[in-house]
Amino acid sequence: MLSETVANNKNYILRTGIIYYNSFNFYEKRIMFCPKCGSEYKEGFYKCSDCGTDLIDQLPPEPDNEVSYVELVEIYSTYRQSDIAFIKSVLDGEGITYFFEGESSIMLVAGGAYARLLVKAEEADRAKEILRELGFL
Repeated sequence: MLSETVANNKNYILRTGIIYYNSFNFYEKRIMFCPKCGSEYKEGFYKCSDCGTDLIDQLPPEPDNEVSYVELVEIYSTYRQSDIAFIKSVLDGEGITYFFEGESSIMLVAGGAYARLLVKAEEADRAKEILRELGFL
């Protein structure tokens, strides 16, 4: 029966056959979230107006942003900014992790220093092969 259901529900108060609602506990509003961009929406919305993704009622847990160290090895050095820019674009396209040490040095601009290309040790052979194909090695 309705009276039993309502009486068992702590969110309602039963008084003289009339159901009053407890404004403190009546119901918890659900907030919806976009899993892609993190925008918040009131209940009743089902698609993100920013990116069109289906909304969810809980955001996934934050990923652990642990720092991990990798071994980098030097495979190339240059003083030419044009070489650096070209090599960076090729390595980005190939998904190779790299770092140009000394790339922004003032001495590099003046021609007195070299920028060293460092790549992850496990990707060094592949990076060297790419640089060979491009004529840098």
